[in-house]
Amino acid sequence: MGDTTPGMLFKTLINEGDNDARLVPILAGYLQRGDLPNPFRVKVRGGSGDVGPDDYFHPSGHPLLHERQLYLYLTDPGAWVREPLGYIGRMSTLMGSVMHEIVETALTDCGYLIKPKGICVACGKTQPKECREHGAIDHELRSRGHMDGRLRYDGREWGFEFKTAIPFSLKDVRNNDVEQFKAKWPKYYAQVQEYMRMTKLNGYVVIFMAMGNPWTLKEFHIDYDPFHVSQVAAKYSRVREFVKRGVMPDACCSAGSAQSKICPATSCPVKKL
Repeated sequence: MGDTTPGMLFKTLINEGDNDARLVPILAGYLQRGDLPNPFRVKVRGGSGDVGPDDYFHPSGHPLLHERQLYLYLTDPGAWVREPLGYIGRMSTLMGSVMHEIVETALTDCGYLIKPKGICVACGKTQPKECREHGAIDHELRSRGHMDGRLRYDGREWGFEFKTAIPFSLKDVRNNDVEQFKAKWPKYYAQVQEYMRMTKLNGYVVIFMAMGNPWTLKEFHIDYDPFHVSQVAAKYSRVREFVKRGVMPDACCSAGSAQSKICPATSCPVKKL
């Protein structure tokens, strides 16, 4: 076996001058040494995992939607239709779930990930038998979801998110460049901020893995953004008020636009034009 010290792994996983990673060398060292349990069993969801509209906002998809879209999501859920995943999307989701299990096991064995226990606040199921993820919920604005995890690191508790990507998309990405992260993945930035809003955590660790040679790992430590979360919370509050009054918010696009063609709110008057 070759040299698996953090220093050597650091040089092979990240570019010179891009050395602001802390958990990545630990994770890579664990995987390179083959420290996973043997045999190692992976449990993943085989279905779509999409339960459809349920009168709750969700961190994974709603923080960046327009008020009218959110209004129609709540008031006409039967007309909320998303384009189904094709073969590539389905396989990417499935393989991402497999890698998530591997990374979760590694970080748990290394003493960082916190196992959930008790009753999940998001779904009400017993943990970890029925639900193996940390839940988050805001009862007032009715927003909820399941986090990839929570971890203890550097003397504090963080939220944790694991993402997979094609190798090329991580080629010029720098560890812990949060501004680059926000520009490249605004949806992911909004997702972790919403989880921080609901859980009162003030930091999130996001790790990306390229799904293929050279299996690049990238790491981001994202701080709580009070302006961002206040904007989302205010938007959710306005939408709930619009629903209560039965008033549809202003349109967010024009008829025939590219945005209208992909909008999942099929009952929107603009989309019907």
